[in-house]
Amino acid sequence: MNYYILDTAGDLNNRDYCFIDSEPYGIPKARYAVSHGERATGNVPVEQDEIEFRLGEDNPGLVLASLLGNVGSYLLLNKQVISAIKELNLGDLELFQFILLNHKGKIHSKDYCIVNPVGDYDCLNKERSIFKYSSTGKLIRIKKMVFNKQKLERANDLFRLHDKPNRYLVSEKFKDTIEVNGFSNFLFEQVETD
Repeated sequence: MNYYILDTAGDLNNRDYCFIDSEPYGIPKARYAVSHGERATGNVPVEQDEIEFRLGEDNPGLVLASLLGNVGSYLLLNKQVISAIKELNLGDLELFQFILLNHKGKIHSKDYCIVNPVGDYDCLNKERSIFKYSSTGKLIRIKKMVFNKQKLERANDLFRLHDKPNRYLVSEKFKDTIEVNGFSNFLFEQVETD
């Protein structure tokens, strides 16, 4: 089976789509958790109407795509996508509904959730992947990913990469589900598997 990187920025060439260039309001203690696969339950308001994302002035698009592109590595999906993927092997998943406000601060949509796959998965072939490190030895970037096929045998259809947990990876089944349903603003990049 093939696996893909799911780009949470979406299609940056389509300026008609909504694009979020700010952090969410209402979950200050959980921002990092929901973008990096840590459990956020308990740090998110019970009244999820308190979670808000606001569209920025620099991004004038108002079209509501199936995936809301953003700079914060959040997986923001509409409820139709969530309903379609629920039959897949998603593992431990947290969903947090939020309100999307337009450029004037008015409600633009209440039909989206932050999708937080909890945990990460170690599936890289470390010998064949190419990494860039800082002078202190901290991983900055993965220049080339190569997956180890054996490590993927138990992988979910949606998961986070152990070495970079703000990266979302999906199976071919996930990608096919998105494409068959015609969901918009999804970009997939196939990852080499050995």
